[in-house]
Amino acid sequence: AAMARIFLFLVCVVSVFAQNITLSPIILPAPPGPYVSKLSVHVLTDTSRPDPYNSSEPHRRLVVSVFDPVPKSQCSKTCEVQYMPPATAAHEDASIGLNVPLLEQFKLSGICCNQYSNEDTPLLIFSTGFGVSRLEYGAMAQYVSSYGYTIVTVDHTYDADIVEFPDGQIALGVFTGNTTDAEVAGALAVRTEDVLFVLDAVTKGAHGCSYSYKANKVGMYGHSLGGVTASNAMLNDTQHRITGGINLDGGYLGPVLEDGLGSGKKSFLLFGSAVHNSSSDPSWEQFWETTDKLDPQDWRKEIHLKDSLHTTFSDFPLLADVSGFRQIDPDLVNGELGTINGVRAMQILTTYITAFFNMVLKGKKEPLLGGPSKEFPEVYFTRSG
Repeated sequence: AAMARIFLFLVCVVSVFAQNITLSPIILPAPPGPYVSKLSVHVLTDTSRPDPYNSSEPHRRLVVSVFDPVPKSQCSKTCEVQYMPPATAAHEDASIGLNVPLLEQFKLSGICCNQYSNEDTPLLIFSTGFGVSRLEYGAMAQYVSSYGYTIVTVDHTYDADIVEFPDGQIALGVFTGNTTDAEVAGALAVRTEDVLFVLDAVTKGAHGCSYSYKANKVGMYGHSLGGVTASNAMLNDTQHRITGGINLDGGYLGPVLEDGLGSGKKSFLLFGSAVHNSSSDPSWEQFWETTDKLDPQDWRKEIHLKDSLHTTFSDFPLLADVSGFRQIDPDLVNGELGTINGVRAMQILTTYITAFFNMVLKGKKEPLLGGPSKEFPEVYFTRSG
């Protein structure tokens, strides 16, 4: 089921809406990095394959958001933009049982709204959790982009519970809460093809992408099944462009468990919640055993975030604390999103994601990845390759 359904603010917001049906906009804080982001949305069409989920679609179409970093000195005006478009927000509100607007109240701030084009920054691809909209990670993408990265977040059409195209067309997800292991494995295979197609499109300026990024080395990260997609995309990238990947708390399946990360020099980070590690998850243990055997030269590490749960690795903790909803019913919110403060969680995730890709794509030494840090005591290390 979509992660929006896990974002159970139903109990805590009912009392708020009973008193005030029309909420004021909730502005998410601008990222702290030295760049602001230019945000654009593209529809990419893969004419080489039909849509695997909809036989009436002759070609696979994907919606992506691109967060381009813009030096603050070159951005004359910043704007606030909707966190989600109306139909998507209404769908997600309904999925958690609300009959009044909630998610459409949120806005991203600090988005550069003057003309700017930058095709020469490090490139990262992001893949979502299973059944989840890319928009539920937009704040995280903006935060990472603020440190000088172009981030492309991918909606996997008919896998995500809803995809709203720029022309208003809606594609609803085909999976239910009773998804089988075979269906998830099939979705992983589709996602892997999606990612490699998107990578081709944005580096060649083709298939609906209006400009190309000059990147011969690319990074990828993802949450849940998206993190597993990152591993499998690295394995299947015959051009060896994806040289670094991060799995944010995703349980493993697919070819990587048998075949590792593939040939060439690779780096990979497992970033788990406080309750998810290679001791508790046999698939993580198998990932380590396989990569130790097949990829012993590759940089690999496993770290964890204290007081976190699976859903901590999304925007929702940030939304909960910026909006004040956690204070209304902390037990409910803590039970779904973890007890770590959402603003702090976003700071930590952004810091470690950018530190990893600074090392992989920029060749910087990152002592933060060497072991525990007094600045970030919430992060602990459990395993190294």
